[in-house]
Amino acid sequence: MKSLAFWMNYRLGISEVVAREKVRVARVLRDFPLIDAAFEKGEVSYSKVRTMKRVATSGNESHLMMIARHGTASHMEQLVRGFRKHQRIARQETSSVAECRWFQEDDGMYVFHLRLPAEDGALVVKAMESIVEMMRQSDRADDVSAETLFSETSRPAVSNAGDPATPATPATKETATETATWWRLTA
Repeated sequence: MKSLAFWMNYRLGISEVVAREKVRVARVLRDFPLIDAAFEKGEVSYSKVRTMKRVATSGNESHLMMIARHGTASHMEQLVRGFRKHQRIARQETSSVAECRWFQEDDGMYVFHLRLPAEDGALVVKAMESIVEMMRQSDRADDVSAETLFSETSRPAVSNAGDPATPATPATKETATETATWWRLTA
């Protein structure tokens, strides 16, 4: 069996997209005992739980539960939308803060969400384009590893902050490691 979502699709007849969302909600419930207990007792609906998981933290879990118990699913959606909009505005005010989040889907694929200043974003896009191009040229995409990507004979050219006047420099394992370290420190 490929994944739990695949099994749910096959055995229960729900789409894999919906099944993956249900699995994500179930995984989040482990981290929020108040929401988990209320959902288990039937005090809050799946729609409310799915909405709460988008913004839930250990600090706001009890507040979200109070709203969920006394409001509708639509009300929860509106509140969460407003909260997320407020978070986006706050992030834009501090736009120098870089974010890098990722997770692995049930099918093994990785999903990345990046928020970067323009210069850093241009650099990451160039590096990713180079890597994708190298993978396309490869006989098999799964043969491409970090060792292959950054070997002496095949280093992707990465432009410096997207400035066409600055010559491109080859990426190395060292610069990739430095970049990864920078992301961990600043994210």
